[in-house]
Amino acid sequence: MMDFPENPGRFTFDPGALQIGESVKLNEEIEANGYVVHLVGARKISSNELHFEFKSDGYLNGAMLHSSTSNGTSAGVVKDDSFTASLLFSEMPNDQIEVEITRLYYNASGPWSLEFHVAESMFANLPAANPTPAPVAPAAPTFTSQDPLFLEALAFSEKFTDSIVQGPGWVHMVSENTTETMQEGQTYPPPYYQEEQWIEIDPEGWVTRGLLTHWDVDKNILQRSVSVGKHNMNLTTGEAGEFPTYRLSLDWIPPELDYALSHGQTASREETTCEDGSPCLLITVVDTNVARRIWINIETGQQVKIQTSQQIPDGTENILFTQTFLSVERVETPPQDVLDVFSTVLFPAP
Repeated sequence: MMDFPENPGRFTFDPGALQIGESVKLNEEIEANGYVVHLVGARKISSNELHFEFKSDGYLNGAMLHSSTSNGTSAGVVKDDSFTASLLFSEMPNDQIEVEITRLYYNASGPWSLEFHVAESMFANLPAANPTPAPVAPAAPTFTSQDPLFLEALAFSEKFTDSIVQGPGWVHMVSENTTETMQEGQTYPPPYYQEEQWIEIDPEGWVTRGLLTHWDVDKNILQRSVSVGKHNMNLTTGEAGEFPTYRLSLDWIPPELDYALSHGQTASREETTCEDGSPCLLITVVDTNVARRIWINIETGQQVKIQTSQQIPDGTENILFTQTFLSVERVETPPQDVLDVFSTVLFPAP
């Protein structure tokens, strides 16, 4: 393992160029403290996680990344002469970010002889651990747009969030995700999967536990991760990491719409009907040849569907990705099989 926080490798990347499930091939050589690291790809795994793929070059087997906009990182495993490293975000940036490579893991071999002596006091007279400080509430998002459409969407978003995030309990969310246009070589996520989240919040709205599962069309588990406090573990890949505690927010629309209206993108509204027959507000944001559509239930304020498409030069439209929220609800307690998952992982004390 090599740490070099004072002389990290640096590269830039724009998360806003990818939708959830999309990937892009890259070919960039990054100098990190005298070592050359080959960046070959990136994928937006979810609304708060980016995966970067690097060549192992025969000896590298992992990396730790850092960005001023992220709140966590994890290292993946070597597969087919490459490895991945992840950045976690409480809110995915929509603009270019700078990423630093601050640590590299590598394989080494040689005729070494190791000797060490354990001091008698190694496990005695240890200093008492400092008490864990109370979590600090993140700054409330600052929006700049005063456009009537933005204010309308903000009111709907706050209405729905207030109806769900109130007092201690559990929030259960299920969505189905369809990638109509798969990238060459893409194997994950598949063209269709369901995402299920169980999120426990305390009286102040802080997230205390969470379980995220990806299911395939036959209800087989594709991927599952569990979190307790600031600790997180992917039960499928074995990756573990930490990220700051946070308050649950369902305000998914305002940040994206505020950014679009503040950066010269076109936004429009249309009153239509949801798939269940309820009245819906359809907001369409267009940036060059990419369109983002968001359906909002007018009665509840819930965002019920998101769709990304691309305009082809011949005038046709290519649907890239669709996410449909099947349910977002408050529950007193999850099923026992969900609670049992938390007992399978022993996390450090918060």
